[in-house]
Amino acid sequence: LTLNIKEIYFKEIIAGTKKEEYRKLKPSTINKYTFIEEGKRWLKKYDAIRFFVGYHKDRDSALVEVTDATYSYDEQTVTYYLGQIFEIISK
Repeated sequence: LTLNIKEIYFKEIIAGTKKEEYRKLKPSTINKYTFIEEGKRWLKKYDAIRFFVGYHKDRDSALVEVTDATYSYDEQTVTYYLGQIFEIISK
């Protein structure tokens, strides 16, 4: 999974102070985070997330372990719980 985030949140993840990342499920992104099997929608399992800072070509990135993921039906939000950092690339 690859996600774009703001630099402030990227720095918090690298420092280890931000342990969760949230994503709102929208009609345009629901298939990125879920799949349908036997008529039910399930969360896709990801081992890691590649975080990118912003959208410019030369940007910092980090590969971070995903230890768990949960879904809040009321808020239509997926929460990814972050573990160890595998790789950091600074541009």
